[in-house]
Amino acid sequence: MFLIQNLMKKISKYVFVNDRPYLSLSGTLTQAGTAAPTMAVQENSIGVIPTLARSATGVYTLTIAGQFASGKVLLPSPFVIDNATALVYGSWARTSADVLTLSTLSAHATAADLVASVDFEVKVYQ
Repeated sequence: MFLIQNLMKKISKYVFVNDRPYLSLSGTLTQAGTAAPTMAVQENSIGVIPTLARSATGVYTLTIAGQFASGKVLLPSPFVIDNATALVYGSWARTSADVLTLSTLSAHATAADLVASVDFEVKVYQ
């Protein structure tokens, strides 16, 4: 009996992915030139592979059909990265129930491509 109680105490210290009130998509985005970004996935409990696109200079979309309901999505905070030639400011927005948009600007408030790696996590509450 002691062995089972000890094991239960150890297990109770961990939160299992399935016990969380949200699904998570996290990873690292990279992009260069006019190419669509690519993503190295760290976690995808949503279970669907997103479609990534570059829709204009400094504008990127992450699409998963029907996964981003209004009021249910927690987006990453705005960020600043140094891409070795300039500071780039980025922010995420929920564009629709299917699309999240990442917009990036240079220090001069003009659209700027990512040209670096950006870590992110999106949480979708159930």
